[in-house]
Amino acid sequence: MTVRNIKLILEYDGTNYSGWQSQTNGTAIQDVVSKAIQKMVEHTVTVRGASRTDAGVHALAQVAAFETGRTISCGSFLKGLNALLPEDIRVKHCEEVAAVFHPIRDAQWKEYHYQLEIGETPSALNRNRAWWVGPVLDVGAREKASRCRIGEHDFKSFQGPQADTKTTVRRVDQLSLRAQRSNPSLLPGDCFVGLRPPRNDTICLQFIAPGFLKYMIRNIVGTLVEVGQGRRAAGEVKTILESKDRKKAGGCAPACGLYLVQITYGPFEKSSCHPERSEESRDSEFTLNEVKGPEILR
Repeated sequence: MTVRNIKLILEYDGTNYSGWQSQTNGTAIQDVVSKAIQKMVEHTVTVRGASRTDAGVHALAQVAAFETGRTISCGSFLKGLNALLPEDIRVKHCEEVAAVFHPIRDAQWKEYHYQLEIGETPSALNRNRAWWVGPVLDVGAREKASRCRIGEHDFKSFQGPQADTKTTVRRVDQLSLRAQRSNPSLLPGDCFVGLRPPRNDTICLQFIAPGFLKYMIRNIVGTLVEVGQGRRAAGEVKTILESKDRKKAGGCAPACGLYLVQITYGPFEKSSCHPERSEESRDSEFTLNEVKGPEILR
């Protein structure tokens, strides 16, 4: 019997789950996916995921793989798994890959985005999709503070508790910010004559690196938000990084704003991470060059 290696690309809303990795307490996405696969192939499988997203963290393109001797086509796996999985977990792509492919060992780069929401009041619709940080945020100060994190550093100050890593040194290849005004055409208020509800803006922080420490991105975001709110000086971030002391950094940002966006299995190309956006999309964005610090984003 020929053993096949099946690769999946998964999208999920992490709100109701205890994270990707199987665990004794809570419902893990890995377990839910494994049970659906086993129902189709009728044997035990081990599903390996490229990134261990935490409880409440979302994914647009988690990469997973499993082995089976069954001759079920990839198209049938795609349809069958989506029929068996809950609505907040979807298989977006399925393909058979070489036996040597391993989603964890072969991953070269991981891209995460963190969404911040800015407005007078938090959006009810975005409560599990972004972190509301209040009505104002100094984007210029945040951008200045984030610069010292590009490159290879010891990120011990931003590591979460009970981490099992051998080293806290990591290399961050890209950390960028993009502010975006809410797209009026996407909100239902325009369907009602005379009703123009106030809309919040969002800021997307993009992180690209070969790997991250536990809670590293969320702890960095929490610190940057404190800078943007004027609770810390931008220059203080470099001191925090060099201290290697978690107690000196800011709080941990909530999981709801974090998204696993892409995992790359080839060379890093900075330009490839920013595909051309439509004119409509570009019109709705205002870049950091247009919001020159220390200007306040309202």
